[in-house]
Amino acid sequence: MEENARNDFFRGLNVEYAEFHRQAYEYKRNKEAQILSGIEGSIVDYYNEINKHDDDSEKLDGISFVFESSQQSYRVQLNIQNEQVDAFVRLSEGHLKSLGLSILLALAKKKNSQFIVFDDVVNAIDTEHRSNIINTFLTDPYIKKTQKIITTHDKLFWELYSNRQRSLGNGEFKSFVLNCYPHGIHYEEKDISFEGKITESLECYDIRQALIYCRIWFESLASQHCVDSGLSVTASFTSRDFQKPNMIKISLEKMYAVLIESLGTRLENVNYIKSNFLSWASQNQEHHAFSEHNYNIVHSKTSQEIQMIFDSIRRFEIQLSPQKKLASLVATLSALETKISSCDNKIQRATQATPADVMRQWNNERLKYLREKSKIEELKDYCENCLL
Repeated sequence: MEENARNDFFRGLNVEYAEFHRQAYEYKRNKEAQILSGIEGSIVDYYNEINKHDDDSEKLDGISFVFESSQQSYRVQLNIQNEQVDAFVRLSEGHLKSLGLSILLALAKKKNSQFIVFDDVVNAIDTEHRSNIINTFLTDPYIKKTQKIITTHDKLFWELYSNRQRSLGNGEFKSFVLNCYPHGIHYEEKDISFEGKITESLECYDIRQALIYCRIWFESLASQHCVDSGLSVTASFTSRDFQKPNMIKISLEKMYAVLIESLGTRLENVNYIKSNFLSWASQNQEHHAFSEHNYNIVHSKTSQEIQMIFDSIRRFEIQLSPQKKLASLVATLSALETKISSCDNKIQRATQATPADVMRQWNNERLKYLREKSKIEELKDYCENCLL
């Protein structure tokens, strides 16, 4: 009897578990359908924005999630130029990453999430698509208002994001690096703006690196000014100018010629940069790699000379948009005052138990902020003169 009762119990338990599993599975399926419902349009929009420079044959016209009962999983079906294809068959690893990110963004948008963590989001994605991801993060009406924590091992992505965020000025932004010390791990706030990188290079007397960042920054300012001003160029077609289907790249030499013409008589900064930094005629080299042919290295041997070139580029940036830059400089001065005060407080609270390397770090940070404050005050005066 006792054995029969035990067997009846297990049979009943098996029936109840099967019913519980059925209900749980039904709830899961309904919840998944609810989550995926209505996000297809946003997924397509985000995916096409991230891949906006791809050929039309690579872009999405639609997407659907098809549940396969036999596999108890979803297949992602894409509509590309009226053809239904399986995402895992058609897309490369990089495009699958872009699709996954697009689904995440669409889900966050549907839930109106105010906080998103992106962990190494650009892994396996090439440089051009990384740039498009940055633009999406910073310009999309929903995402740009969302608080984001972004981690990455990619230094270039980190620098591109930091500088583009700075140029757009979309809310508060901070950048940190984790460093290991003998007594543990510390996070350090880093200024990854072009000014910050150039200043850091000059502090280490790394003239070559400072020159590279000076060129990239000046080229970026010039390009943005040409776009914002709606400038145009006339050029001859050559096969080497074709970069991708339907895209022709303007040479730097042509761009700089149009830039100078647009500035009228306000050429003091550009003329200094031109005569002391750039070999103007050789600016058709379309990359940022270091080359003696693109820099007047013979005439720029000392860090002081590079500092003067750097200051001219800073004034050139102010010259292009003094009203906007004045607000930025005022905000920067306020932030520097806060940082200096924070360093003072940490130094004052230090005890004999405070590690020597940490004390050096705090003192060095304080001195760096004081030097930067002095320079920003000079630029603020120049900016105010430009507005007179």
